[in-house]
Amino acid sequence: ELKQKPVRKSCARHEWILFQEYLKVASSGAPLDREYSYQKHGATVWLHTHALKMEEHVVVTIEDITEKKQSELDLKAAMEQLTKSRLYMDLFFSQALSGFFIMMLDEPIQWHEQINKDASLEYALDHLRFARFNDALVQQYGTTREDFSKLSLKDFFRGEIETAKKLLRQLYDNGSILIDRASKKRDGTPLWLEGNYICFTDHENRILGHFGIQQDVTERKRAEEAVRASEERYRLLANNMLDLVTLHDPDGTYRYLSPSSDRVLGFSPEELVGTSPYALFHPDDIPLIREKSHRKATEGEVIPDIEYRIKKKDGEYIWLSTNTK
Repeated sequence: ELKQKPVRKSCARHEWILFQEYLKVASSGAPLDREYSYQKHGATVWLHTHALKMEEHVVVTIEDITEKKQSELDLKAAMEQLTKSRLYMDLFFSQALSGFFIMMLDEPIQWHEQINKDASLEYALDHLRFARFNDALVQQYGTTREDFSKLSLKDFFRGEIETAKKLLRQLYDNGSILIDRASKKRDGTPLWLEGNYICFTDHENRILGHFGIQQDVTERKRAEEAVRASEERYRLLANNMLDLVTLHDPDGTYRYLSPSSDRVLGFSPEELVGTSPYALFHPDDIPLIREKSHRKATEGEVIPDIEYRIKKKDGEYIWLSTNTK
């Protein structure tokens, strides 16, 4: 149903504003990575969108992060009340949808330029223990609470100890860190995690441990990979067709032309991308193209077999039959 509607008519106001951002990605090539919110039935909905220009297309992913945002708000409130209500914290940990944990060091460590940071990192890897964790975290790794309680930080970085040291160094240097990385469940199944981690320090600014909130984003990563694979298949098909395949902005400007443009029109794709095809249409055919093809296409219609004349690079006009969608 959406494919049959023009973008402007099928979008809510907030979606239309975001669509303008996607157009900027298409024109500038600069990636987009942002969060935004809108009101739905009196409630705030949070979405995270990422847009990346890949050759002739803009690949867009949109993820509902309302639960994550709500979890972060709940977390903030819970931490403020931690000293007042241990029961509240217990309920929060047990019911949260995201994975929460607290890891504490056996002994606090100093962290400044005058100490041997490599030695401190080695100590942290050996002496960080889980003080608290919820069932959602256990489920992310596909294990049991009993098994999980026995794990050390090194167990999550088997064969990647240098990576663990690098991430810990960033955490201790900055006080917090955002991580988006591939991991594995206990049975070896691939797992992709996105998490926020924050240091605990004492009154002497020594590091006590850290708090973490993380989400399993494996399905989102798979979807993004599927989009990339689909894009590659489409590009391979378009690049090897004898017919001329083109993509246009709403005003008609060329965004993409298949390599066959050289054979059909005498122009390479690079020569025409960013230009208007109206400069090449035969003047007598422009009204027909505007009314029967361009306008209807922007309204979501499929236009089969419209015939018109277009000028080649050598100045000769040829007749084309075009299907437009």
